Amino acid sequence: MKKLLLSIIMMFMPTVVLAATEINASDFVTARNNPEAFTTKGLKYTTTSHSKMCFDLSEGEYKFIEDINLGDDTLCFRSGDITLDLNEKTISSSSEDNELVVARDINLTIYGDGGLEALNQSIALYDGNLTIDGGTFSKEVKIKGASSILHIIDGTFNDNLIVEAKEVTIEDGTFNGTTDVATSDSIVIHDGSFIATGYGIGLNAISKSIIINNGEFEGYAGVIITDAVYVEINGGTYSGNLAGFAIDNTTNAGVLEEYPAKPDVIVRGGVFESSSDTYGAIFINIDPSVEDVINFISTWVPEGFRFVPEVECKVIGEDTHEIYIATQKQLEVEHIPYTVIAGDDQAIDLETNPTLSFEFSTLFSEFQESGEVYLDGELVDPENYTATEGSTIITFLTDFVKGLSNGDHEVTLATQYGDVTAVFNVTGSSDEEKKEEDKEIPDDKEDEKSPTDGGEKTTPSDKSSNPKTVDNIIYSMLTMFISWAAIMGIKLYKRN
Repeated sequence: MKKLLLSIIMMFMPTVVLAATEINASDFVTARNNPEAFTTKGLKYTTTSHSKMCFDLSEGEYKFIEDINLGDDTLCFRSGDITLDLNEKTISSSSEDNELVVARDINLTIYGDGGLEALNQSIALYDGNLTIDGGTFSKEVKIKGASSILHIIDGTFNDNLIVEAKEVTIEDGTFNGTTDVATSDSIVIHDGSFIATGYGIGLNAISKSIIINNGEFEGYAGVIITDAVYVEINGGTYSGNLAGFAIDNTTNAGVLEEYPAKPDVIVRGGVFESSSDTYGAIFINIDPSVEDVINFISTWVPEGFRFVPEVECKVIGEDTHEIYIATQKQLEVEHIPYTVIAGDDQAIDLETNPTLSFEFSTLFSEFQESGEVYLDGELVDPENYTATEGSTIITFLTDFVKGLSNGDHEVTLATQYGDVTAVFNVTGSSDEEKKEEDKEIPDDKEDEKSPTDGGEKTTPSDKSSNPKTVDNIIYSMLTMFISWAAIMGIKLYKRN
């Protein structure tokens, strides 16, 4: 019984959330005056492995409630999970030699508007994981670790982002320096602005798997991908003084077995631009042993997509590697618009042949992935039609077709890549004929007088009991019985 009561109490107890420890400037003064001892706020003034002084924080969540200047010192984190809420405050350093934040072997999370203003590096993290959700970082952010994971949700990076990690995911953000990312597993970029200054690269990516869904990439080269195994581009704009988009698979290709002579590239969207008179929108540096190298770019777009204009390539240099470009200064990848192959503008007579079918150019795989069918703007339940391959054939079931009204109608097939509409006309609807019959007045009713004529109109309802009245009586009796049963149950319970 005690366990049961305890479990019930626990169900209704509110979840206790520990508040973040608030940190102000005086807390750093207290720690500096008591070196090598943690203060009540979990702050310790100690020595780094390089004989430099730093402020160490124990595991937990901390919230800055005023701007902090560390002087020549550093924030250092050495173990556990640490979360920093910048809370619209600025953490700064006066040192031109030290990093502002140094972390090793920890899970570090930084969030909230605010900033890390350093003269050297904003963050240096080794063999740990870093999550950033907001904030402005004035100087370089560096992550290095074979098993490290970097997750950027948002933020502004006004200097280089240098990463050597296992996995990198960037959801959004503004990156105003060279973004140099190397991972052993994967790089995924959902969105963001990557604008490199000078002789910079919007994104220099080295990874087995690289996926870019969207974003703006601009610099000497918008994006350079090196020694990739798999590259997937689903959107974004790529512009550069050299080329908008470049692939160089010559460093490890042919040396390490896992790196092929040319990567597997899929491009489903994107705009690629170059301002160079020598180089084009896309630049490739690849091993010359690859067969049909000149047509490599044209194989990037899968079925259903196309380059606009049609891509043209040429070799611009031959030495140890084959260097070639798409000659156009601008290329765009778009989805080929859907069309109606068969069935458009058809007419069906429901009395003689109630069949309705359409063939669309939509790839059947695309329809299976995200396809929907609409009739006159209303979504049609998939139970009312069949979808078969070829490219995509939609056939409506007979019972559904027989329920259509006379007149013109529209059928729309839609997927995440676009939509297409066909029109058709219906005649012979039985529903329409029934409506016309209902409008006719039978001959044996012509003698009946309407109330407006001053007479009394007799109807079947005048000669029989009202069904609603009978229903009300039954409902009242049931309500009384249920109430009686409830009262008797309460009395029996109290008696026992």
